[in-house]
Amino acid sequence: MSKWTKEQSEVISHRKGNLLVSAAAGSGKTAVLVEHVIDRLLDKEHPLSLSSVVLMTFTEAAASEMKERIKARLKEAFLESRDPHIEREIAELPNANISTIDAFCKRLIQENYTSLKIEPNFRIGEKNELALLQEDIVEELLEEEYGKKEESFLSFVDRYSTGKQDKGIQEIILKLYYLAIASPFPEKYLKTLSENSSSAWKNYLLASIRKRVEEAIETLREAIRICSEEGGPSEYLVTVEEDYQSLLRVKAIRSSQKENTEEILERKESESGGEAAKLLEKAEEILEKSEEAGAILRRTIEEIQTISFIRIKNSRAERKEEVKGRRNAVKALVQKWQKNYILIPEEIEEKAETEGKTLLQEAIRLTLLFHARYQKEKLERNILDFSDLEHFALKLLYTEKDGALHFSALADELAQEYTEILVDEYQDSNMVQEYLVSALSKERFSEGNVFQVGDVKQSIYRFRMARPELFLRKYYDESYPKIFLQKNFRSLKGVIDAVNACFFRIMKKELGGIEYDRDSSLFQGREEKEETDSKTELLLLEKEENKGEQTGEEKAKGKKEGKSGEKRGEAGLEKETDLQLECRMIASRVKELHKKNIQYKDMVILLRSPKKVAKEMVDIFSEEGIPSFAVSSDGYYSQVEVETVLAMLSVIDNPKQDIPLAAVLHSAMFHFTDEELCSLKIAYGSLSEALCISLEAIADGNIGSENVCSGNKHSETISGENICSEKENPLQVQPPLDQALFEKWKDFCTKLERYRRLSRNLRVHELLTLLYEETSYYLYVSALPMGEKRRANLDQLIEDALQFEKGSFSGLFYFIRYIEKAKQKEYDEGEANIYSENDDLLRIMSIHQSKGLQFKVVFLSSIQKNFNKQDLRESILLDEELGMASNYLDQETRIQYPSLQLSAIKEKMEEENQAEELRLLYVAMTRAEEKLIMTGVIKNLASYLEKHPVNEEIKTEEIRGANSYLDFIMLAFSRSFTESLENPLVKLRTFTREALSEKKEEEEGEKFSFKDALYSYLAEKCEKTVEEEEWDKDFSYRYPHEESTHLYPKYAVSLLKKQAIEAVKEQGDKEGETGGESEGLSEAEKSGKNRQVYERNTEKREKGLGAKIGDSFHHALALFDYTKGLEQLPAILEEEELALIHKEQLETFLSSTLGECFKKAYLEKRLFREKHFMRALPYHSLFPERAEEDEVLLQGIIDAFIVEDDGIILVDYKTDRVKRKEELRERYQKQIMLYSDALEAILGKKVKRRVLYSFYLGEEVEILHREDMARIL
Repeated sequence: MSKWTKEQSEVISHRKGNLLVSAAAGSGKTAVLVEHVIDRLLDKEHPLSLSSVVLMTFTEAAASEMKERIKARLKEAFLESRDPHIEREIAELPNANISTIDAFCKRLIQENYTSLKIEPNFRIGEKNELALLQEDIVEELLEEEYGKKEESFLSFVDRYSTGKQDKGIQEIILKLYYLAIASPFPEKYLKTLSENSSSAWKNYLLASIRKRVEEAIETLREAIRICSEEGGPSEYLVTVEEDYQSLLRVKAIRSSQKENTEEILERKESESGGEAAKLLEKAEEILEKSEEAGAILRRTIEEIQTISFIRIKNSRAERKEEVKGRRNAVKALVQKWQKNYILIPEEIEEKAETEGKTLLQEAIRLTLLFHARYQKEKLERNILDFSDLEHFALKLLYTEKDGALHFSALADELAQEYTEILVDEYQDSNMVQEYLVSALSKERFSEGNVFQVGDVKQSIYRFRMARPELFLRKYYDESYPKIFLQKNFRSLKGVIDAVNACFFRIMKKELGGIEYDRDSSLFQGREEKEETDSKTELLLLEKEENKGEQTGEEKAKGKKEGKSGEKRGEAGLEKETDLQLECRMIASRVKELHKKNIQYKDMVILLRSPKKVAKEMVDIFSEEGIPSFAVSSDGYYSQVEVETVLAMLSVIDNPKQDIPLAAVLHSAMFHFTDEELCSLKIAYGSLSEALCISLEAIADGNIGSENVCSGNKHSETISGENICSEKENPLQVQPPLDQALFEKWKDFCTKLERYRRLSRNLRVHELLTLLYEETSYYLYVSALPMGEKRRANLDQLIEDALQFEKGSFSGLFYFIRYIEKAKQKEYDEGEANIYSENDDLLRIMSIHQSKGLQFKVVFLSSIQKNFNKQDLRESILLDEELGMASNYLDQETRIQYPSLQLSAIKEKMEEENQAEELRLLYVAMTRAEEKLIMTGVIKNLASYLEKHPVNEEIKTEEIRGANSYLDFIMLAFSRSFTESLENPLVKLRTFTREALSEKKEEEEGEKFSFKDALYSYLAEKCEKTVEEEEWDKDFSYRYPHEESTHLYPKYAVSLLKKQAIEAVKEQGDKEGETGGESEGLSEAEKSGKNRQVYERNTEKREKGLGAKIGDSFHHALALFDYTKGLEQLPAILEEEELALIHKEQLETFLSSTLGECFKKAYLEKRLFREKHFMRALPYHSLFPERAEEDEVLLQGIIDAFIVEDDGIILVDYKTDRVKRKEELRERYQKQIMLYSDALEAILGKKVKRRVLYSFYLGEEVEILHREDMARIL
């Protein structure tokens, strides 16, 4: 029995004529294609030679795989037969035309370079290098055009430039250029675009409206039918029929010439057997390509604008919702048209069209100039890009004579030489490749010999100018030979059933180009595995539970509580983002599957666009104990180690850059601390200024002669303020740069100056190697977590430098530009990959990256994310057929008018994007072998399901309106989710935050249970071996200085304050700093079984509120202008903070003696508020009970202090709800003394008063110094 199906056997044995193989996902396309080649090579009657076969693949990896498979099969055949022909084919295989189209073109050009007048040793330009070249050429071109001052150019610039920059102009030129090179003959395309686009967009928009009007008419026809049936809402019938007639009037608008033609041809309809109708259709097509298309379009839109939908009568009929749903869908469509299709006065429209055509012609002229210069510059540098390979190949294969294209002699020769042309992934071909294949085929001599394989449902590269319509044209051509491979040998029944059920409903010919029917659906070819649950799952996390109807007051309360919860940062999962919650949900399911012996490497998470989230997902899965990695295509240049080295290169190239300089100094290369950087800035004004002064000193040879900025070695600073003179510095603080820092800075400057000299002679990769070695940065990153990956990233940077040096640019300046261009154009290739396919890791990748791969379990995640429609929001849109459009701005009146052409292009782009998203969803779902799990996060499932009611048949307009993959899924499976089906194709599982929390607690419990079991086992008494006794010694070892390992290098005064308050509490004080009342609760609520829980929760609530009140007072007084009154508070406080201020308490303070003192000091500029400080202290000075002598940094913020001649008044504000002054003294004695000691040490002045001001008591609380306290006692 053959291992091939009937259809596969037909493909393998195919010999003559063209053939289109529509190969569904998992149908064994590659295996069949290889077997077909082998079958032809080993044909006993007419064996082929590999030299007469061309096999074009989409990627180099696919070409390599094909060669390996063919080689293996040929070796097997040779070992069996020892046939010399097979031996020759094995030897020929390395040189066979089994390659990408680009590689085939490159070989063709190198063999015929003399005809093209180019050098044979050309190289393929690197994309960053080409981007730099393009930018330079565009800038040079625009500079020349500005010099000419031609009216057409200046008008173009005035219309499309963005501000004072030419970025908008450059983008238009480059977009037009990319559209042009996707055409077989770019110059010809550009020259005809202006002529063709005017009628093209009108015909497109007219055809689009008519198509959608037909769909809307059919929808209303169904509604009328339901109204007319028994039990239908007959009250709606008259209204729906009026709507129906309105749309019929839109449909009836035709060309006046065509209406006359209709009358003549009507009589001949019965005689001609339908030919008259075809002729009429042709006549209409010709007419609407003429100028009259604009008039018909205008009349159509005018009719649309007259449509109105009156309110329908009430009905109690059971099926009223079906009718209302259909009518509302049509209503929404018409209202959308009325909003988007706005007619402007005809004279304005004519001016807009004339200007639009003129501007397009100017854009085309500039693009042609750019194209010519760019080609010339590339040839001078002896580089080509991939599009050049295809276009030069076309120049070799085609000639032009009398304005018509003809095949060249070389094309005829090759066509006779090649017996068969095979094209893999044909659905992703474009027009350039189509012309190439046509030139190589035998079709013009005899029957065709082109063998094309693909699946239009997997065409997902439209952004690379792929044209799936090429495939579809042949797919729907009844005369074109076709074979359908529909059996899927990859997936189990549960996956296939879900895919078929989904796309039978949502993939339509009207949107996507292909009708998902029996010919294009999947059939199971793989045997089911016993005890394998292959049912597809949909996991949704609901952020809000369905709580039924709520009153307005309840909703407001819920919102308020939700916001306060977010701000407090509640425990558990309440504060986690949607992504974090979804990852927790996925992790839970991954763990379940892993317990069933499915390895992590057999599972994958697919995302539409993982760029911004992949790294975070890896971190979350690591927290969950799941090893994972992201197959990234970006993020490389944003890695810390790469950014640091690039910053160093930037500083070497140009030292006058503060941000890169700060990054380098603070990095592990040079180890400058925050305080040292602040000192440098204070001393010099800015880091770049400091560096320039020092480099000049080095150049003059006197860097070591004088430390011009060194001051008191032990001086300390407040708030990083630089007050260098007595006039500017009432605090008399000395300049902060000490001798040790000066020497460190001098060492850095000396090294930098050396690197700057070396950079003039060393190549970039050599300079990088030197930096890695001399700064030990390479070794440093190797020692960090993920060190191997970080080291690989630095290695990759050297590879980038080597790649750059192969190009036509050189030097450090251009390398930095090269990297900047890569970032700007998003040419980031992703982090260096240190993993292989055999590593047991959960993979995270994009749907595009998964193309051609398969996994046992596929998680299609974040399906609730809206599609990216950013490109549709641009003010200028370009299309390869419909031209360039933007809204029209009348230069005289400065009034902007909407553009129908812009609407047409936008509509076309929307439709193409939606079709692409459908195909992407198909690709993602068909990657699964045994299990497909779709995941997402929604607000409320019940509300979401209401928006997607069950419909027997889904209208195309509903599919157009989908904004996410979840919308697609809901359209397809709404019945499964809303009705209790016995065996649904997709199993819906919902999760909540609470459920995830419980699951996590269970997992934690399991961990502890395991731990307890292990300890229990170890505790069992039995005779120990010598080894076990040694183990006991090792495990029971105690480090003699254990306590010292818990020391912190830095303490905040707020932490010490908190410790002091806790100590007071332990002695019996029940209220903390932010204690409060507990009004609004009954005594019953405060007593009973839950009293402890109540008290704990009350304390937490009061602490949160009290902290906010305290912050509000502190913020108010930090910014308060003492020359004004309380009316200034709204200007300096947020609304929420303002509501927490007790104005009476604030007025009491301002009118007090202390308040008057503050006002006077404020006017005399002796009041200092919210001052940060940092100082070094012996550890035992903070904790007398400890004996350590090591120093520790203490930092804090002083609320306020006043500098007077005879000393300092130190003030700290308190909002605690206390009854006695003594409570405040007990709590804050240590804090205020730490502030006092710091001020005296920093300013060199004595603190004469230490005051706590209690807003709650409305009084001052004096804190006496220890010596004063002892003297009084």
